[in-house]
Amino acid sequence: MRTFSFFIHTMESTVPSLLFELSSDETTARSLAEEALAEPSNRLLVEVREEDRLLFSIDRNGASWTHHDGYISA
Repeated sequence: MRTFSFFIHTMESTVPSLLFELSSDETTARSLAEEALAEPSNRLLVEVREEDRLLFSIDRNGASWTHHDGYISA
């Protein structure tokens, strides 16, 4: 199992909340992120990371972005 970090952005805070999910693959992690985004209506965006790599982000409109090189530049 792999551990994915979900950084959940809301309308009420400038600091995202953190949720950890265990999943066997990125496809399942994407489904879990979509579920997390759909729960309360105040959630705007979910960033999905594995270790220090940003894998993708999903917003409430269904748009999804991936980070091209897989790492956050400092």
